[in-house]
Amino acid sequence: MAWQTTAPTLPEGSSYGGVKTIKKTGNAFSWTCKICIARLTGNNVSIKAVLKGAWGENGYAGYYPPSRHYLKCSGDEAFPTWSMNSTTRYWVGTLSPGSGVKVYAGHSDNGTTGINTAYKTLYGPPLIETALPIYVNADGNVAQLDKVFANVDGDILEGKVFTNVGGTIREIK
Repeated sequence: MAWQTTAPTLPEGSSYGGVKTIKKTGNAFSWTCKICIARLTGNNVSIKAVLKGAWGENGYAGYYPPSRHYLKCSGDEAFPTWSMNSTTRYWVGTLSPGSGVKVYAGHSDNGTTGINTAYKTLYGPPLIETALPIYVNADGNVAQLDKVFANVDGDILEGKVFTNVGGTIREIK
C-alpha cells in the first residue's frame, strides 16, 4: 500500500470524514496536513491527505527539500510526498471498522526517521450497507421482490427479509 496522486472512486454511500489536522511549526517552517478517511468496499479504505507547507528563509527551504517531506501509515514505509506549497495524496489499504491506523506527516534527513514528525490516528468507518435486490422467477416472469408473503396453515402472512452485512444481520425494508 502506497500513497498516490489519483483519488480512488468512492462507492455510493461513502464519503470522506473524521477530519484531523497534523501541524508542525518551527523557526523557519510551518506545515499542516489535513487527513480524513472513507470506506471503499469490504475492509478497504482510502485516506486523503491535504498537505500545505511554508518554508522560510535562512536556507531551510534547501535543508528540507520536497524529497525529505513524507507521509506514512503505521506499518508502511515512509513515502516522499509533497512540493513546497501544497499537494493532495491518497492511501488505499485495509482497515476493519473501528480499527486504528496512525498517519504520520513530517520531514526528515533520510525519509524514514522523522525530525519534525507528528501523527494522528484515524479509525476505520463502518462497512457500507447495501441492500441487494431480490428477484424471483415465477413461470418465466422475473420480477424484483419488494414484499414477502408466507402461507402458514392457510393464513397468508407478510414476512420479513434479512441480509448479513459484515457479520451484522439487518432487516431489508
